[in-house]
Amino acid sequence: MGEYDDASKTLLQAIAVFESLRSGLSDAQKRSLADTQASAYLFLQASLVAPKKTDAAL
Repeated sequence: MGEYDDASKTLLQAIAVFESLRSGLSDAQKRSLADTQASAYLFLQASLVAPKKTDAAL
C-alpha cells in the first residue's frame, strides 16, 4: 500500500502546483492547464480507490 500512498501524496503536490500557476494565465492557458489537471485528479482517484480508500476518492 505504500506505493499508493506515495502516489497520492505526489499527485496532491502536483495539483497544488497547478493551482498556484492558475493566476495570471490567459483563458487559453487555463483551459490547457485544466486538461492536464484533470488527468492528475483521475490518477489521484485511482490511487485512492485501489487501496480501498473510496471515501477519500470521492
